[in-house]
Amino acid sequence: MHILRTALLLTLLYLGGTAMCHAATYFVDYESGQDKRTGLSAQEAWKHCPSDENATERSAACRLEAGDKVVFKGGVRYRGKISKAFSGSPEKPLIYDGNTENSYGNGPAIIDGSYPITEWQRCKSAEEASGNPQFADIWYTDMKYQGSWRGLNLLGPEVPMAISQHPNPADPLFQESMKTFSRARMAIQRGKDGMHFSDPDNLAGKPDDYYKDMGFCFHGGHNMACYLTVTGFDANTQTLKTTLFTDKMTGNKTYEDGTTYCFFNSVKILDQPGEYAMQRLTPEKVRVFAWPSRIEKDQPDGISHSALDTGFDLQQVLHVRVRGFKIERQGGAKAHGVYVNKAKDVLLENCEIAQVRGSAGFRADQSESVGLVDCYVHHLPGHTFGVFMRNSSNCSVIRTRILKPTATALDFYTVRGGTVSQCEVSGFTGMHANGLTFYLGNRDILIERNYVHSGNIPLTIKQAENVTIRNNVFNGNTMSIGMWSTMGHESSYWKGPTLQNVKILHNIFVVGHAEKAHARGLFSNMKDQPVGLVVKNNILAGVSGRLNGDYAHNIYTHAVDKEFMGKGCFVETDLNKLFVDANSGDFRPKVGSPAVNAGLDFGVSDDYDGKTRSGKSPSIGAYEGE
Repeated sequence: MHILRTALLLTLLYLGGTAMCHAATYFVDYESGQDKRTGLSAQEAWKHCPSDENATERSAACRLEAGDKVVFKGGVRYRGKISKAFSGSPEKPLIYDGNTENSYGNGPAIIDGSYPITEWQRCKSAEEASGNPQFADIWYTDMKYQGSWRGLNLLGPEVPMAISQHPNPADPLFQESMKTFSRARMAIQRGKDGMHFSDPDNLAGKPDDYYKDMGFCFHGGHNMACYLTVTGFDANTQTLKTTLFTDKMTGNKTYEDGTTYCFFNSVKILDQPGEYAMQRLTPEKVRVFAWPSRIEKDQPDGISHSALDTGFDLQQVLHVRVRGFKIERQGGAKAHGVYVNKAKDVLLENCEIAQVRGSAGFRADQSESVGLVDCYVHHLPGHTFGVFMRNSSNCSVIRTRILKPTATALDFYTVRGGTVSQCEVSGFTGMHANGLTFYLGNRDILIERNYVHSGNIPLTIKQAENVTIRNNVFNGNTMSIGMWSTMGHESSYWKGPTLQNVKILHNIFVVGHAEKAHARGLFSNMKDQPVGLVVKNNILAGVSGRLNGDYAHNIYTHAVDKEFMGKGCFVETDLNKLFVDANSGDFRPKVGSPAVNAGLDFGVSDDYDGKTRSGKSPSIGAYEGE
């Protein structure tokens, strides 16, 4: 009887019934695999991961368990979404491996959310391109798509393509940069059915129907990019009409000193390689126009569109590791490279996330013990965050580089217990985008050994408690740390002062544009005073605002009010006396720097590089001097 039962179980496994998978290693090869195979060797690889809803046969029948590892073939583009809620255990996590040992394929496996577009037609006349005189460079294709133009992620062979825009931005990735927008002297006005304004300087010379149905973006309240649609244009008065502006976040606020604006998404303004525009044909179908950057065999080469909104969709899972993948080209209004929701103990290790247009490269909601280690998140178009954690606990981002997100690079909202350490964050120059942001109820947060530079404000913080900021280098455009009031977004559960028990120790805060009034290392617009603020052993480009606290042994590179000149504080405006080479970003103390051995021991035992500090008289700033 025992022999018969064993034979029956083996037969069920072989025939692809509900597989009993125990601490096994499975192999996935999207190019050459087959789901009818066993998946237990490189030669028997599946096409789909069992966690993919598109898996069939034996792959679909396998339920991944604690200790299992799924290895994806390196260098192969996996065009799918990992979404089934399989879990591991604390001792034996479930592992998704993108060829970390480089023994199965070449390089990292690629989780690709896009599909190639192959059937293009070249415009034969200006009429086919809505009058665009450069029609010969423009191609079009029809495809199924129900979303808006802002969610369509079109990608070139190497970089994201840009939606057509007028005026063109300096960097096509940052399409909300107001530096290149048009400027009308008249402020945009609100009517019963829409908005309107006149601009003879920039709108003259076009017929009445030229701008109709174009996307329209203007600079709205609280420094936001606000999107509308053009509904009409009067060529005689150069008056533009748009849909009505309603936005709860900005309180429908507009600026009264003029209108800063641009146009989006029309083949009429498609004027350079790497751009595209979308025209809706039916509720289910659109026509996409593109000016390709590369032509091969009389067809645009390497253009794809995001068909999937998430690479790893890890909802309600426990004890999962994602290692060694390149995750890219997901798109949609709520798209993510990786999304973690209502999960526990999920770690992303040694992964790259790129070219995602939507919500964030990595996002976690309502989760516990979630983190990124040794990751690279970069080039995210369409006002997309780099890393976003919300309503979660024990969140960590370690040794992770974030480059050129178009929204804020790293955002913690209502995080209880978190660490951001040894990260480099740069290129955060988008609209309303900063480096590191901690808002609305963060508690018990450690921010240390980070280099944040080449963007807007390196760090912003409000409604936070028990935050330690130490051994960081923040090089801001106009300020290094912004401590904000709530601006009407008060959290219902947050009571008391806006900031409580924030310790700022051994940091370097430098800024550009020193001539501006708010160009300071530490700036606040809070109406109330922080409680328990400690600012010691820092090199600071000044302080401005209501920021009572314990200030000691700081070096200020801008003059400050007397209330900030605590024990051991002094002013040194010559950065060349302080640093090896501030202009090139080398903020180590030079030989003979007044920062060396000028501080006091306030409990920070090592520096930015992990070097042990010098006893009772450590150096001021992030680096310990010789």
